[in-house]
Amino acid sequence: MKKLKQLVGIMLIVGFAFPAAVYAVESSPVINFHEPNLFKLKNKLVNVKNKVAPPDSVLRITQLGDSHTAADIFTGALRQSFQQDYGSAGIGWISPINVYGQRNTQVYYNALDWTLTSSRSTVANDYPMGGFIATPAVANAQLTISYNVDEKPSLWNATFLVKQLKKGKPLKLVDGMNYEVVLDTKGQTGWQYVSAFVMLPLTITAESAESAKLGGIWLEKNGAPGVVVSPVALNGAKQSIWTHWRRDWTNDLAKIKSDLIIIAYGTNEAFETPFNAVRYKQFLIDSIKEIRKKSPTSVILIVSPPDSMLRNKIRRGASCQAMQPPNLSIIRKVQKEVAKQQHTLYWDWSAVMGGMCGMRNWVAKGLGNKDHIHLTANGYQQSADQLYKSLSEVLR
Repeated sequence: MKKLKQLVGIMLIVGFAFPAAVYAVESSPVINFHEPNLFKLKNKLVNVKNKVAPPDSVLRITQLGDSHTAADIFTGALRQSFQQDYGSAGIGWISPINVYGQRNTQVYYNALDWTLTSSRSTVANDYPMGGFIATPAVANAQLTISYNVDEKPSLWNATFLVKQLKKGKPLKLVDGMNYEVVLDTKGQTGWQYVSAFVMLPLTITAESAESAKLGGIWLEKNGAPGVVVSPVALNGAKQSIWTHWRRDWTNDLAKIKSDLIIIAYGTNEAFETPFNAVRYKQFLIDSIKEIRKKSPTSVILIVSPPDSMLRNKIRRGASCQAMQPPNLSIIRKVQKEVAKQQHTLYWDWSAVMGGMCGMRNWVAKGLGNKDHIHLTANGYQQSADQLYKSLSEVLR
């Protein structure tokens, strides 16, 4: 059974399609609470479809979230739908190296002698957007990133978030055509953006241990019209993970010029005890205001957490209300209130599942995981299909 699960995971990563039972799921409209930038997003989609001159021909979507995002199945399905209709402009944001238990369906890593630190396990207040930092552990440590999709070679516009240490030598990059680039921050301190045109695969080498740090990579096809969808997520994260990132991490979000920013947290907060709803609401409001300040032309979409249930209460035959995580209904209510107050888009994921305790039926149909918290690949696929359908209606 273990080998079968590993095989299924590998096949999903490389993009094999499995025949899946398709069940009728509930519809859940995206609610527009007078999002001020919606017309800009509509215009961008028209430009992408008409393949106008760059940069107006690339639509960028960034989803910030927890494990539902980190698996890149939900976002992968959303990406596939957008790119089928509007074309692919590339990969988007990726973590600096592979994160255990998470995946990106578009790339694979081969890291030798690099270490990864996570903002979920270590509070350093210096994490860039994403909350991961990769550091070379020894001299000549190497990191290779390869495209995980079989297609014609492309020239990529690559941007690396690099923090150079004073005594270390800059990182060096050799791309698929043996072109060498020095990721030189030119003596600047703190996190810096270093850009280059490269061909994949690319290999980054550190000539000395702990010479520099990588905080994230952005990969976009040079001059190609289309859509990129970037999952920026950590397993087990609450939205408050943002407080572990550097104070101006929203500059990283602004740098990638997202047209649509999706905020998708709430599952882990739903199990939190004690839980302060007032504090949670204020943090969400403040976060949206800060994103608006740094990314004033972006559309914001708040996605509520999918339904989840307490397995121990299910076994005892408790009422539906008692089987819900203690804060789940409160979180959905607060998110919707904030979306209305801050004039964002809002999508109720749980409504797709049939509302409260809908997870029980989804598990029975093979759409929900037996932990009654996560979904199966088919469940995420059908959820993403519903979101894409509803977004398409809003963007007409």
